[in-house]
Amino acid sequence: MPLILTVSTPGDPPAESDYTFDVERVTIGRGAESTLVLPDTKRLVSKEHAAVVRDGEGYTLTDLGSKNCTYLHGEALDAEQPYPLRDGDTFTIGEFSLRVTVRVALDGGVVGGGMAGVDQTVFGGDFLNPFLDDAAVLAATLRSMAKTYDAEPTARRDDALIDAVRTAGQQANAFGSPVLRLMGTAFGAASGAPDPALPAAPAAPVATASASATDRVVDAMARALARALAIPQRFRHEFIGQTIVQGPDASPLYGGDAQALRQHLLQAGLDPEESERRARNLQEAADTLALHHVALLEGYRASVREGAARLLEAVDPTAEPPQPGGFFSKVFPAFRRLHAADEAARRWRGLREEDWAVAERRVFRPAFIKAYLQRAEPDERRSGDTGSGSGVRRAIGRPTPRS
Repeated sequence: MPLILTVSTPGDPPAESDYTFDVERVTIGRGAESTLVLPDTKRLVSKEHAAVVRDGEGYTLTDLGSKNCTYLHGEALDAEQPYPLRDGDTFTIGEFSLRVTVRVALDGGVVGGGMAGVDQTVFGGDFLNPFLDDAAVLAATLRSMAKTYDAEPTARRDDALIDAVRTAGQQANAFGSPVLRLMGTAFGAASGAPDPALPAAPAAPVATASASATDRVVDAMARALARALAIPQRFRHEFIGQTIVQGPDASPLYGGDAQALRQHLLQAGLDPEESERRARNLQEAADTLALHHVALLEGYRASVREGAARLLEAVDPTAEPPQPGGFFSKVFPAFRRLHAADEAARRWRGLREEDWAVAERRVFRPAFIKAYLQRAEPDERRSGDTGSGSGVRRAIGRPTPRS
């Protein structure tokens, strides 16, 4: 009697994922030892928060003594007390909402949620499926892979998982076998798309997105791209005080106007040479954005390193004070050291009482600006080649730090 838990993850809009279990006990929590792991970064969910346990023809929900309780229909459950679950019930753990679908056997098939025949099989009640044991092992392996997947950095986990599955298929000599083709079909039906790691199932007619849906996607991407490409120039203008004037052929890339950007990139009737030139300009703008983020880190490191050094120099008690300390300080070294210590204490009090914004502009920002500008330049410009693709012209004058 399989159990499906539909987990609604916080977000705007919330994301929903279905998890199917056919075991006696499902533990839920943020710890890796739980059957269902909830990715809770706020630590509202305990490591083992609650459990759903098979009870005859149904299931019960038990709070396992969690710190922030488990809620069923909005009511907090008593710890270690089982509560019956019905098909369609929803319970809450931390910021996660979990909807219950209980599937019960009927005439040798499986139905759920009152929708007879949704997942009905073609086998009779006396059929013993020979793949069940292997499928149970596969299910445990997939749960383990899901936990590993959640723990890996997002930048590499998709490719790493696909590579591992392909390697396993090659080692098992399975990639020409109908087994993986059928599994690819099954996984595709479960997720809404075929698994890219498995051989493709026979092609079936696929409905394409409507023109309006495509336009909405393109508009959303254009808005995001327009805002992103404008970030480096606005940062330079507002934080550094440096203005960069773009030539007319590249200015639509940096204005933050999604409509102008879309028209510039997708304009009909462009000759191949002009289309290629605009594509190169777009690539340069994307490279500038990437360098901007790297330069921010370089500037931060320099400001911390050099700013801290300047602050320490300002309160160095061993430094000679700019003004002599009088007759005794000139004659007796001890008096000079005391005078230097007094001067260092005076400078320390001045720094402490100084407005933070003033200290930031005077002590930290110059080092940041210098390191940022050095790193933000493309490699070819740092080596002396200014390039000619984007028509960039910097305003004359040195950068002026702004608060």
